[in-house]
Amino acid sequence: MKINYYQSCNKPTIKETKSILDWFELIKKSEYSEKIVFVRKNYSEDEFDKFKSIELPAVTYNFLFKNRKKNSNIISATGFIFLDLDDVKQLPNLDFNKIFALYKSCGGNGYHIICRIEGLTLDNFSANYLNIANDLGIKADKMANKVTQYSVLSYDEDIFINQDSFIYKAISHNSINNNLNNNEKVSFPLYNSIIKEVKDRGKEGMIPSFRNKFKYTNKDNYNDGSLYNVYKDGQNVIEIDLFKYKTKKIKDGKRNSILSIQAKKFVLINPHSTLENIFYFLKNINNKFCENPIDENELMSIAKSSISNSKNNENTLLTKKKIIFKENHGLDKKEMMTIVNKELGKIKSEDTLKLLKENYVDGMTQKKLSELSGKGIATIKRYWNQIKSDMSDNNTEMKKDILC
Repeated sequence: MKINYYQSCNKPTIKETKSILDWFELIKKSEYSEKIVFVRKNYSEDEFDKFKSIELPAVTYNFLFKNRKKNSNIISATGFIFLDLDDVKQLPNLDFNKIFALYKSCGGNGYHIICRIEGLTLDNFSANYLNIANDLGIKADKMANKVTQYSVLSYDEDIFINQDSFIYKAISHNSINNNLNNNEKVSFPLYNSIIKEVKDRGKEGMIPSFRNKFKYTNKDNYNDGSLYNVYKDGQNVIEIDLFKYKTKKIKDGKRNSILSIQAKKFVLINPHSTLENIFYFLKNINNKFCENPIDENELMSIAKSSISNSKNNENTLLTKKKIIFKENHGLDKKEMMTIVNKELGKIKSEDTLKLLKENYVDGMTQKKLSELSGKGIATIKRYWNQIKSDMSDNNTEMKKDILC
């Protein structure tokens, strides 16, 4: 029962792999315990965020990673899943037979819950986070619904541990969305009550703090907290980008198609979203960006359709990206493009060198390598010394192996 251990949240490189039970002992009592108690009583929210990000060690409960915490470095599932219960003064009634561990969060205003699970993967993680939260009857923090989610060291002498707890069986990636079509399992508000509530809330139709509760991109699934991450083969990114419509309103002939695309993206990024959530999301776009907002009955039809059809259109909504920046990166467009061009240049250079080495044979001329690889003679000349050096080193190593 191993988990990855980090020096702090600011350092995603793995310091060691630790027994989960040893970590629980640190939660009961550690060199940081007294400081955590003091911080809970005396620090402001900003001071606390800085303290927990820099000074406290952390772990990742969901998966084991190679060297550094990021999706592409997953080695295997740990057999656990971490749920964050935020801003809870009193615990709801819980089935403790289904909980492996439960303890107070570092700030003391919430709880961390660890459950056992089989079959957890990168693709089905989000669905299982929501499914287990629903099964336990808790409102788990949606911002913690991440494969790479940290959990910083806390202090709770009364931590609950049940090593014989129930083991969940992982559900498939689409199960949550499939359930959304089953009215017996998921209860949606009636259409008329939604329309009334929207009108009561005014023209914008936005739920208070709506933007803070939902994601508008899945980029954070592929970023480990660094300024940016590089994926040679690319990652499938989906994001809702409405910036261009601020200056150029959506014309009548394109309203339905654009709203439908945005709704499907919203459902794929937020598989926990309800019909009401999607309706409010569309309502806001309709009012802000459509030259002539469409009828609310049409909005409801688009919202319903997005629930059932989003998965079928997933491939058309995804964009393959090799350079993924973290949210709120603080760079302007020119700075971003400088990084993108540099990193893409490295990838291209590595691919070219690999191709040339695959076609190179000892004693071959530059002209012959150009013919076999399809690369121009100028490219061959640029890489020639490196190719010969690398191939010579490989031959030397092979000779050593044979002689041994």
